[in-house]
Amino acid sequence: MTGTMIGPPRSFRAPGKLVLIGEYAVLDGAGAVVAAVDHGVRCTWSPGPRGWTTPGDDSFVRAALGALPETAGHYTFEDWNAVDLGGAKAGFGGSAAATVAAVIAAGRPPKDAFDVHRQVQGGGSGVDVFAALNGGVRRFPDGAHVPVPCFAVVWSGQSAQTGPRVAQYKAWKDRTSFVDDSRALVDGFGYAPVAVTREAWRLLRGMAREAGIAYETPEHCDIADAAERFGGGAKPSGAGGGDIAVAVFPDADARAAFVTDCEAHNRKVIPCKVAEPAGLWALHGQEVDLLPFNPDRLRLALGNRGALAAHIEATVPASWPQPDYAAVLPILVDRWARDPDEAKWAWLVVERASGTLVGEIGGKVGPNREGELEFGYAILPEHRKRGLAKDAVRTFEAWAAQQPGVKALTAESLDFNVASKAVLRGAGLSETGSRIEAGSRVILWRKALANRETER
Repeated sequence: MTGTMIGPPRSFRAPGKLVLIGEYAVLDGAGAVVAAVDHGVRCTWSPGPRGWTTPGDDSFVRAALGALPETAGHYTFEDWNAVDLGGAKAGFGGSAAATVAAVIAAGRPPKDAFDVHRQVQGGGSGVDVFAALNGGVRRFPDGAHVPVPCFAVVWSGQSAQTGPRVAQYKAWKDRTSFVDDSRALVDGFGYAPVAVTREAWRLLRGMAREAGIAYETPEHCDIADAAERFGGGAKPSGAGGGDIAVAVFPDADARAAFVTDCEAHNRKVIPCKVAEPAGLWALHGQEVDLLPFNPDRLRLALGNRGALAAHIEATVPASWPQPDYAAVLPILVDRWARDPDEAKWAWLVVERASGTLVGEIGGKVGPNREGELEFGYAILPEHRKRGLAKDAVRTFEAWAAQQPGVKALTAESLDFNVASKAVLRGAGLSETGSRIEAGSRVILWRKALANRETER
């Protein structure tokens, strides 16, 4: 990035990582299977002088942001969905998540995160950065999707240092057979995750004994034994010696029985879900947040409202979507499949104080040849007359003004819709004409924008 980002305050999220298969051998160029999980880092940007705030060591953030201009704004970093372990770290790859969040928030090419993290850390495979950038469950480094297994994450009771274990592994000379065996397990994980996890546990223990690495702990052994009793398999996720274990099961019932057993033995099971790739989470107005209405969320809106609520972390009222927008949603599925870039103009409106989805706003398509972006919005009736529409329009306008090719906003409203006309007029749009449609007068609105695209 070579200039200054402008526009509304916004937040970004980068997920953590959960290595399922492939530890250690990945350092020798072998593959791995890794999940992006909902324990990572959130970065909130706001206009102003360049600066950043972190909850701890800022070395990775400083390396990503230090060369930005003095007017680049302030970046506030915090744990996203932090796990309370009494001050201990879980091992979800927080430094990689912070690096990715910083790089994306600064508008740098995402691949820069690999170089920044490697530079500060002094090496590594990059699997944790890869997980944050790609999301889901994937094979590293080719990015192939892997079916999401039924899994649980368990805290081992102690933190562990990765660096000394990695150094000891690299000092072990006879690694060829281990690396070959690990490659085979990575290839088979998607087909037989339980059997592969059990075999990986045995393979890694054998490697660690030969290399002199303090890998297994009594707690890890107990977790693995318990998982196998309930038809699953378990192993440390990462370098071992502590941190977390991942347990994989053939079905939800087996997982539930294992979780109950863990609770009976005072083992902490960490709630963990597979996460989407790092990226923009929300634009922030005074009272509302605008969340990208991407294709994944569109599919949830059409099929699983409960899952949509969990995905956007907001209450989804039974009254949303309103009939007009509900009729549009199936059409958007086809349109966005043909042109994925069109989805960037669609946003969900969430009232921040109540955590409730209250409507939607967005461009109907991208800007036309004259740079005019026609937009529309709707707020649920029970949430109107509280200034939420006005806040949503102003926030959308501030974002739209930074998008390439957008020179003006246009909108339409029915002449009898006094509230809508007041919102548009309050946002600075002016009447430019009218037409008669289905017997009603439709007012045409326009506002020229001083478009200052973010310089990167």
